[in-house]
Amino acid sequence: MDSLHERAEAAEAAEDLQLAFELWKELAEREDGSNSLLRYGSLAKRLEKWDEAEIAFSEALRRSPGSTLILECIGDLWARRADKDTPESFEIAKQWFQKALENGRSARLLNRLGATYRALGDITKARDAFEQAIELDPRYEEALYNLALIEEEVDAQKTVELLERAIEIDSDYGLAHHELGGVYEGLKDLTRAEYHFRRSIEIDPGD
Repeated sequence: MDSLHERAEAAEAAEDLQLAFELWKELAEREDGSNSLLRYGSLAKRLEKWDEAEIAFSEALRRSPGSTLILECIGDLWARRADKDTPESFEIAKQWFQKALENGRSARLLNRLGATYRALGDITKARDAFEQAIELDPRYEEALYNLALIEEEVDAQKTVELLERAIEIDSDYGLAHHELGGVYEGLKDLTRAEYHFRRSIEIDPGD
């Protein structure tokens, strides 16, 4: 069993997703706990095997009722799956994230809930969720970035402040550099715009 675990871990570390998927699926079928099911479901999600991921996470939740991590995984699945009606999927994702939050607030969960509200067009609730995430973890760069995207249309200076904070936390945050370049371009600060666009390309040459 240990050897199979090691092979599954090694395949996933090497980004051999199909092999890792098959190995975690085999482990999930052999074991009684929920960990291997979570790993199997996560690989199924990455491979866009949506129904298999849903089945794996549902069985994991049956084995570990009320698990915050499993509830979050199911929410993330519905937020990402491309085989269902998009607004309906985000509504379902929202419900799972809200259920997970009943077990306790975390910056990561609030950030995911905020992204779901934004996808549903509820900007007020999205902003509130991102602000709560940042209140819990002021150095959560992804929440800072997401809040900046919302503020961009109404407050350019606040957007700059949020993105600069995100980059201060993670200097290689390519998306933040790219977005900040666009904001500075809109503010006619072309020197700073060029700097951040160049940084985004250095971080991701395909940008």
